[in-house]
This record gives sequence, structure tokens and C-alpha cells, in this order.
Amino acid sequence: MVAASTVAAALLKRTDLGLDAAGVLQPWGMTNVGRAVVRVCEQPALRAMWFVYPALVVAMYYVTWVTAWVALGHRPRYMLDDPKYIHWAVDVPSALAALLTYSAPNVLLAAVTFLAVARWGREGSGGQRLRGWLGDLAQLALCWIAALVVLRVDPGGVFAWWLD
Repeated sequence: MVAASTVAAALLKRTDLGLDAAGVLQPWGMTNVGRAVVRVCEQPALRAMWFVYPALVVAMYYVTWVTAWVALGHRPRYMLDDPKYIHWAVDVPSALAALLTYSAPNVLLAAVTFLAVARWGREGSGGQRLRGWLGDLAQLALCWIAALVVLRVDPGGVFAWWLD
């Protein structure tokens, strides 16, 4: 019978743990698991999602408003047409808008983390990676600021209608 330690050693190579030939942990070395995580974080669709999410939040408020307009037959009026009581078809985009809004802080934290991991795994000096990460953060901040400005300016009174 093969010993469990022999099987474990065969399944988990030293390089998978970030160990050098002498068995010393090398914190700057990237493990195979680390490389896989970096590959996931560098996926273009995932990176695009972090930047599109703020626009999706704003878009869901307008989808709710348009759905209410279709259900009512006229533009929804502030303090008169409550999105909760119009029609069940309005409930779906309204609930999605609420879900996207309430999950926004967690998504923002995940975006910052994923962008940092994606930059950490790239080649180059620490300064180049830091500048790239700061550039990503600036782009992310601009996307969120643009979404907040649209909600603050509130063209058409859509956000105020949804909140009433």
C-alpha cells in the first residue's frame, strides 16, 4: 500500500506551494494556483464588467421607468405612480435596480481586489505594476463618478421617482 505522504507529495509539487529546491518558501515567487488566479483576473470580460457595472446600475433605473411607462400608458409621475404598486412587470427591473445598488459597495471592493491581483501577476517592476494599478483605479473611479453624477443630475427625474 502506498503511503499517504507519498501520494500527497506526488499531487502537490514544491513549486505549487511557492517553495524553492531547498523547501524554503519564496514569497515573491508565484505558485501555479497564483498564476491561475491571475489568469482569471486578467480575463477581458471580467475586467470590462468592473467598469460597466456603474452604468448597469443607472440603466436599471431607466429600464424600470420605461417599463412603468409602458404599463401605465403615460410617463410615471413623481409621488403619484409608485413603482411598487404599478404592475408585476415593473417589480422585476425595480428589484434588480435595488439589488445592483445595494451590492455596489461589495462589487467596488471586489473590483479593486481583482484589478490589484491582475496587476500583481504581470511582468515588470513593482513601480510599473503600481502605476498600472493606479491607472486602473483612476478609470474605475471615473466610471463610478460618472454614474453618481448622472444619478445626481437625474435627467427626467427617474431616480427621484424610483426613490419616492
